[in-house]
Amino acid sequence: MREDTFRTLVDETHARLFRHARRRLSAETASEVVSDTFVTLWRKHLQDPGSDAEMRQMHGLLFRVLEGHMRNAIRSEQARSRLLSNLQNEAKSGRVDTEASSLVEELAEQLHPEERRIIALYTDGFRTSEIAEILGCSDKAAGMRLVRARRALQAAAEEVLADERR
Repeated sequence: MREDTFRTLVDETHARLFRHARRRLSAETASEVVSDTFVTLWRKHLQDPGSDAEMRQMHGLLFRVLEGHMRNAIRSEQARSRLLSNLQNEAKSGRVDTEASSLVEELAEQLHPEERRIIALYTDGFRTSEIAEILGCSDKAAGMRLVRARRALQAAAEEVLADERR
């Protein structure tokens, strides 16, 4: 795909894709999903450019790719909501104190967005090979990213605990 053709396609479709995603997602998540959609298109068609006319027919493909990214984002949001709900229920029942459930929420917010995404995919039950496919990288790279994300979560927890001890 020629870069100028890709830019034209982005200019023509970005607002429509964002509006479509925004109906079901937060503004931040919709923006991420739209960006991921264009990255996917660029990666898949970089090697096989096609003609400008073919590129203009890619609007349908863009929306199909967007829908896939949206489903993944919604699944992740639902899993996070279930996790927080379970923690809150446990806190109310006395099995986990409120401070602990607040800590989990705080830790999740401290992670880099890409680390949050990988942890969310993993906790949603995606295997490393599936995470690799979603991220557009090798299985080994996805495994390493997952390890780094877990370490970041652990480091954030240790930092909070160390601060509380002081």
